[in-house]
Amino acid sequence: MKKIILASLLAATSMSNAFAVAITSLPDGTLLNMATLNYFGTGPQALDSNTVWTSDTANSVYGYTNGYGFANNGYWSGVPMVGVNSSGNTMTFTFTQAVVAFGGFMNFAPGYGNAVIAAYDTNGSMLDSTTLTFNTNGTSNSGEFHGFRQNTASIKTFTMSGSYIGGSNFAVVAVPEPETYAMMLAGLAGLGFMARRRKA
Repeated sequence: MKKIILASLLAATSMSNAFAVAITSLPDGTLLNMATLNYFGTGPQALDSNTVWTSDTANSVYGYTNGYGFANNGYWSGVPMVGVNSSGNTMTFTFTQAVVAFGGFMNFAPGYGNAVIAAYDTNGSMLDSTTLTFNTNGTSNSGEFHGFRQNTASIKTFTMSGSYIGGSNFAVVAVPEPETYAMMLAGLAGLGFMARRRKA
């Protein structure tokens, strides 16, 4: 009976880790301060001690504050940002230790391909992806917060691709909230209680 319970628990855990949830805010996240570097290149650049930014094109910018256009979605200036600076390339945030949640304030240039964000686990399997479709009506320094959340620390990489996508004000949740552990313990206790009842 114990083997069945353990197998069920492992299956439930792996199922819950098989996908991430797209989020549009991260109120419990820690804001990561990006230095003003006005850097062009492929990186790497360290956002913090656990987060490294890279790109697959030397056109990309990191810690850029000199002005960046998003076509009909406006223009950013004065806030340190990352930008892929092309219609078809990818920037990647890699976490030394996998995280629970990650996201940032983003914008993109409509009409220049798809702006896609995605999260991957430690095995390189995609947890989730989202294509950005919002319209800012051309206002300056505007955009939306987008990211992903898991119930465990299993997001290893986060990518931003295409459509001149850019981001700033990134936030992270590095470890699960106490409520997550409480729910897991309650589930274990319930399974143990059911096993004892069946044995009796």
